[in-house]
Amino acid sequence: MAAARLTSVKAEQLPLLNSVSAPAAHPDGTRAVVSVTRPDFDADAYVGQLWSVPFDPAIPPRRITRGFRDTAPAFSPDGTVLAFLRATPDGKPQLHVVEADGGEPQAITEQKLGVSDFSWAPDSHRIVFSSRVPEEGRYGTVDGVGPGSEDPD
Repeated sequence: MAAARLTSVKAEQLPLLNSVSAPAAHPDGTRAVVSVTRPDFDADAYVGQLWSVPFDPAIPPRRITRGFRDTAPAFSPDGTVLAFLRATPDGKPQLHVVEADGGEPQAITEQKLGVSDFSWAPDSHRIVFSSRVPEEGRYGTVDGVGPGSEDPD
């Protein structure tokens, strides 16, 4: 019986470790979209984009977004729009939409503490999202005063 050989991952190899989200299948069954994230030492954060993965193995996957950290893809029920969360290096995730066949993503939220989850309405015309809403004067709602600088209660 052969002994198992253990190998270690070196620090410089960590950016090669990609994490793939659960797929969001297009309603017509031709493709799925996944979020691929990885550690980025230069950014000191996880970065990621969305990739379209055709169900036809002869067609290669292709990157469809170029944001800092794009996650949580979800097609509208009619398949015409893709919604996802996009975070910037210094910001919280906001809800974005883009035409399912491509185009420039548009932000549809500006929540101080970001958006944590969302869901499409069955009619494909509305989205409900969840976000913590800060009390006025707290949690970074005052310019120049971050959450770490506010007075304790």
